[in-house]
Amino acid sequence: MSLRVVRGWRDTAANDRGASVAFGAFDGVHLGHQQVIAAAADAARRLGAPLGVVSFDPHPGRWFRPQTPPFLLSTPRQTETGLERLGVEILYYLRFDDALAGMSAEAFAREVLVAGWGVRHVAIGFDFLFGKGREADAAALRRLGAELGFGVTVVERIDDAGGEKLSSTAVRQAVAAGDMARAQAIL
Repeated sequence: MSLRVVRGWRDTAANDRGASVAFGAFDGVHLGHQQVIAAAADAARRLGAPLGVVSFDPHPGRWFRPQTPPFLLSTPRQTETGLERLGVEILYYLRFDDALAGMSAEAFAREVLVAGWGVRHVAIGFDFLFGKGREADAAALRRLGAELGFGVTVVERIDDAGGEKLSSTAVRQAVAAGDMARAQAIL
């Protein structure tokens, strides 16, 4: 099965609706990301739903800091290849722009997740924030999911053997410091 790429959330085809999705930037698809995807995959199996990932193209860093393009670990195509290897069926790309950045958490859940994609489950990392000004967290998404009819799984923080958080930022820091072994271990 090949990965289907869906750009945007309006006018989504019927066969691209109703997924269990992992939600995040997924730059580099590191071990922490893989755990979030695994949680979405568990829900997808349980629900008989397709497995999806929600990400951004371009990366939100381009919107927040347009004068300094983000140091990305992977191109969209590399991310797509990595996700396909993990069994992801649908990749939903959101364009991070003024309209998306100004959308409240509730509007995002109602308009994008439910009306746009009809998600059945959302898996996120413990530090997930969303909505205008990053107004909402995992607890808010759980409340919205209960109200709007989708489940939510929150994946707890995942650390390496030294107690450091596995993250894209940690990979970027390792690469910048020339510590390719650490970058490789996180990825």
